[in-house]
Amino acid sequence: MIVPAETRQAFERLYDDHRQGVWALFLGRHGDRTVAEELTQETFLRLWRRIDAVAPLGPDSQRGWIFRVARNLSIDAYRTAAAARTAVRQVADDLRPRAAGDEAATDVAEVAIDRERLAAVDRAISTLPETQRVVLSMIAVGGLRAVDVAEALELPAGTVRYRLSEARRTLRMILESELERTHG
Repeated sequence: MIVPAETRQAFERLYDDHRQGVWALFLGRHGDRTVAEELTQETFLRLWRRIDAVAPLGPDSQRGWIFRVARNLSIDAYRTAAAARTAVRQVADDLRPRAAGDEAATDVAEVAIDRERLAAVDRAISTLPETQRVVLSMIAVGGLRAVDVAEALELPAGTVRYRLSEARRTLRMILESELERTHG
């Protein structure tokens, strides 16, 4: 089958514009990079199959269609999962400014400290309610703006900003408490 260039270009533009946000939505909901990648691929496969119907829509309607499919796939994944997915380590990895093992972290003690900090961030993120974890990952990892997250999740923008603020406040309190506990 030969695909017209404009159809291919429309798909590529939508993919480039929304892939990271869709992936972040799945990562926030499922906490697993592999699951997030698989569900992202399925979302865009469904877009490809319906590109002739989606491409003529306006940008807001296109985004709404894509995230509606993503939300439905996420719900389906929960229903069919044999066990709950609880891993959020990947979000902590992406939120950290420097990963353990980088060239800058050549000293063994520094690597150990970095790993300790990563573990603390990981534990803190895992305590967040899913609603806050999803918003945090879509903004911090997915690079979306609060208004885009609000539209994707069909929430008021103020609710998204509140959840982000609460997630950050909670993380700050947990991490400060852990720092005081471990370092006096």
